[in-house]
Amino acid sequence: MKLKKIFVAVTVCILFLNNAICVQAEEEKSVDTLFPYKEELKNLNKAWGTNYKIGIEEGDTEQEIIDYFTSMSMEEFQEYMKNIHAADVAGIKSVSENGKKNNSDKARSLTYSQYAYYDGNNALRIRAEIATSSSGVKTYESIPSYGRVQDHYPYYDSTMGASFTFSSNRKIATGRFNCVKYVGKGIQNGICYTITCKFSAASTRGSIM
Repeated sequence: MKLKKIFVAVTVCILFLNNAICVQAEEEKSVDTLFPYKEELKNLNKAWGTNYKIGIEEGDTEQEIIDYFTSMSMEEFQEYMKNIHAADVAGIKSVSENGKKNNSDKARSLTYSQYAYYDGNNALRIRAEIATSSSGVKTYESIPSYGRVQDHYPYYDSTMGASFTFSSNRKIATGRFNCVKYVGKGIQNGICYTITCKFSAASTRGSIM
């Protein structure tokens, strides 16, 4: 009877361990879906002296990025990265996946969208609450949100954060955007940038400093 209990206990332990191993294997399989592509990217970075990374762009989900890259063979991925690297080095614009300009934030009210353009229609953007006095003078109240406008690659994505200061009369706002640079669909160049922009409460257009 004692041996039977021991046998049952050992069997239960083995089944538990097998299930745990299966679950762990499934999790590792899920986590490492892009592992071959990341390894190839490491090899290319070493050869080119770059630091490209796979990233998730605003508007994309993790699964969409996984599907995008896993739809490529390794040879296709290598060719994709070669084209991105050549364009990055040459400073050539590449068309955005959706090819659309983001004009959705240009409605005027007490909250205004303001843009600091660089490289054509790419821009860093703020949404600012602006007060207008009875004499028509505009001043900043706050900047509740910020973002970017992407027309083509490469572009800067300010998802790493931003900080803002105002002039003493609150007519001028200065923004410091902490950005990553996307050089192609799902690919960052691995460098962090701080871009300073100046905005005026009286204008929708800012400038890169």
